[in-house]
Amino acid sequence: MIFGPYIGVLAAVTKETLKQSIPYLSVYVKDYEKIGGTIIAFSLDGIDHENETITGLMFDPKSNNWIEGIFPYPRSVFSVVETSLTENWSTYLDTMKHFHQKLGKRIFNYPNFDKWQMYQLLKERLQQFLPKTVIYYEPKDVWKMLKEYPSLYIKPINGRLGKYVLKVTRISNGVIVKYGRHSKNVKHFKSWSLFKFYLRRIVKEEAYLIQQAIDLVKYDDQIIDFRIIMVKNNQGIWENIGAFSRYGGKNSIVSNITAGGKAEIGGITLKTVFELSIKEMIDLVN
Repeated sequence: MIFGPYIGVLAAVTKETLKQSIPYLSVYVKDYEKIGGTIIAFSLDGIDHENETITGLMFDPKSNNWIEGIFPYPRSVFSVVETSLTENWSTYLDTMKHFHQKLGKRIFNYPNFDKWQMYQLLKERLQQFLPKTVIYYEPKDVWKMLKEYPSLYIKPINGRLGKYVLKVTRISNGVIVKYGRHSKNVKHFKSWSLFKFYLRRIVKEEAYLIQQAIDLVKYDDQIIDFRIIMVKNNQGIWENIGAFSRYGGKNSIVSNITAGGKAEIGGITLKTVFELSIKEMIDLVN
């Protein structure tokens, strides 16, 4: 007898959003014939810690459908829910720690790092390539950075989806603050006292970062950034398996897809927007 693996995919925050994501779950079972076994998809609120059961969806290879049910804990968990965790970060961390206690090292795409932890890790070797970043403690931290750089981002340390991000720009008669995906979301502060009051009301101490803004390339009023996908191989060595670009929504200060942006294969963007040759594109990505 051949027993296949029992894999759980943490794919949503709530049971409701899990059901809505059923059309997109097929990507996790496209190679099912090679994997076999049982694959379930579940949400954060579908986990019963006390009874160690999960209310979720099981893939049925015969009907090629997902079937609702209550299942015992899987033998391994792959998490893909991080991008939806702005308000659920602490719940997610508690859940993954719980699974780590029960399943050991059979947790994939975890642990995760907040933005400050990632900055600390990267700056050990890449500081010269990183925008200056500090933790926000009080409004004068922003003012100090504005004296050094004309434009800044203020963003949540545990932020996701581009939510609650502010772009602050120093101008001759005060400070401009942009927020959200629309160009109309703009505030102009002509005095430091008013700007300071605004920051104290909006930005929480030690929960936000202040980061030097980088002048990104724009295409059709959309900012563009690139993400490199790094994966460890079976020898534990990091490998670059590709790059993709993100276009922000028109006049948006962030490039997140949920804020009106879109994603594209990195090579296509390099060829069309930057007009690179195929060789130049390959050399740059690799």
